[in-house]
Amino acid sequence: GDRLAMVVGDVSGHGAGPALFMSGARAYLRAHCQTAEAPSDILSRLNDHLTGDMGDDMFMSMFFCVVDPAARQISYANAGHPNPIFVRGGQVQEYRRTGMALGVEEDMDWGQVGPETLEPGDTVVIFTDGIIEMRQGDTLYGRDRLAESVVRNADKSAQEIVDAIIQDAVSWAGLTGAAEDDLTVAVLRADG
Repeated sequence: GDRLAMVVGDVSGHGAGPALFMSGARAYLRAHCQTAEAPSDILSRLNDHLTGDMGDDMFMSMFFCVVDPAARQISYANAGHPNPIFVRGGQVQEYRRTGMALGVEEDMDWGQVGPETLEPGDTVVIFTDGIIEMRQGDTLYGRDRLAESVVRNADKSAQEIVDAIIQDAVSWAGLTGAAEDDLTVAVLRADG
């Protein structure tokens, strides 16, 4: 229906097992997007599939939003994922979690926020915890540094914002090799 779904998810743990769950979740998610429209309904259906398959020590966080470019609107549901950074007019606004992580409990309802109207220049940055948990000694890069980076770069294109965030975090942490965790960043920017 001329709408776009944006999703960032993160399975607990590392290695082949979590990667297989992510692959399965991706397939289920694509199928559910063909038969349901509301982010909360899609997360509920996905959860029903994952709950029986995931072990007691595994879960999956996910931020799922649907964007209607023609109406300039966004609706979202957040299953225990780090809250996105939302910048409007140079100020950080708060998105919130609407429910717990996927795969923990059956028959959950995630609620939904929106549709909300996006204004020209609004920037939404969805990320995994690998960015905010980068370290410099015992100090985390953290959400505040990430928000500052987004605000500094909010007038750039979506790709330039992604590049600037990763460069800032990697430089701050003094990382010269591979990161310990994934560094996933997705940016939605409402141009004028």
